[in-house]
Amino acid sequence: MLAPLAVLCLAGSSLAGAVLPQIPLGNARVALPTIESLSLPADHATRLAEHIAALPERRLIETGPSDAERIWITEGEKALLTYQGIRFVDVTDSALSFFEPTSIASAEPLPTSFKHSLADFEPLFANISTSRMRERLTKFSSFYTRYYRSSQGRDSQLWLLGLLKSIVKEHPSVKVDVREFPHPWGQNSIIVTIPRDNSSDAALLKKGKKPVESIVIVGAHQDSTNMLPFLSAPGADDDGSGTTVLLETLTLLVAEGFRSTAHELQFHFYSAEEGGLLGSQAVAKAYAAEGARVRAMFQQDMAAYVKSGVPERIGVIEDFVDPKLTDLVEKLVNEYSGLKAIRTKCGYGCSDHASWNSVGVPSAFAIENSFQNSNTGGIHSSKDTINAPGFSFDHMARHVRLTLAFAKELTA
Repeated sequence: MLAPLAVLCLAGSSLAGAVLPQIPLGNARVALPTIESLSLPADHATRLAEHIAALPERRLIETGPSDAERIWITEGEKALLTYQGIRFVDVTDSALSFFEPTSIASAEPLPTSFKHSLADFEPLFANISTSRMRERLTKFSSFYTRYYRSSQGRDSQLWLLGLLKSIVKEHPSVKVDVREFPHPWGQNSIIVTIPRDNSSDAALLKKGKKPVESIVIVGAHQDSTNMLPFLSAPGADDDGSGTTVLLETLTLLVAEGFRSTAHELQFHFYSAEEGGLLGSQAVAKAYAAEGARVRAMFQQDMAAYVKSGVPERIGVIEDFVDPKLTDLVEKLVNEYSGLKAIRTKCGYGCSDHASWNSVGVPSAFAIENSFQNSNTGGIHSSKDTINAPGFSFDHMARHVRLTLAFAKELTA
């Protein structure tokens, strides 16, 4: 998840207690601090200067809903924004504004009622394995960092790619495609496609009915970051948890031989979300250029944290989303997850759902609880591990139930 304004997640690093100047937002008043003003330890200041110098490419950053809130900085200088907790989206390559959507949405309306009962899902839910999720996330969060411009970021992506291929290989009778979506920074996004079953198309055409050929997407981001890009970033919750939720969902669907006759189902594992939604923007832009028709996109970002003393809920984000799809996700939470939904806002385009919203695709976003009760104090630090207080694989299993229900209902 992109860092929100003024959330300074420094726990577990030697940067805790650093004095940070405020950066005003809006009306082109985003002013980058000097490294000296950050009061960093000498070795961190040196490494930050080296990082900035190594990445001089100019980037256009959007921090609000008008051209006056766009600034040009370098790729390396993004680290200053991240360190400050400044919310931003990198729109250099998208040719899109996140506040002026275009549209590649499917014309087919969203469902208004469910086609599956809770009893229909119970056999599938019974196979959710928290031990399998733990094993996978233990490995995925063991990389020093999954920062998208690092060698470890590329290594973690290749490990994830191999795991996805192995999941598919276990069931060779099920047609599933696994491919990389290449990016120039090295860590590629990954797209897994379960194509729709077109065996009934001929019969439909004979009846004068045209088959539906739209896409349903569930997504998470695979990269992680610390408040400074060279520090350790296990990213267990942000967003190893969402990634693992998608892995478990895919595993269960492939094992049961899932195929939809109505819609294609895709799993997206985005690179460079922490760099300003770069990976998901690139994918959304490519789909728009190809004329793809996308029925709905559902993001899972931070799905593991249960705050002590707070009722366990699943948060349903209300901003930078489609209201009708969000209403549907709330109903899915209440019907199938075993928890109650709570409406919440993050106040900005805080994850990859915003990239799809920018091209007019109905998008929705589920988070571990209300935004104020999510793990904003633990992410983007070396303490974002599976052993952190409040980290719960049982809560992740609730998100798996929700994602399974979303996938089946939206592709039906």
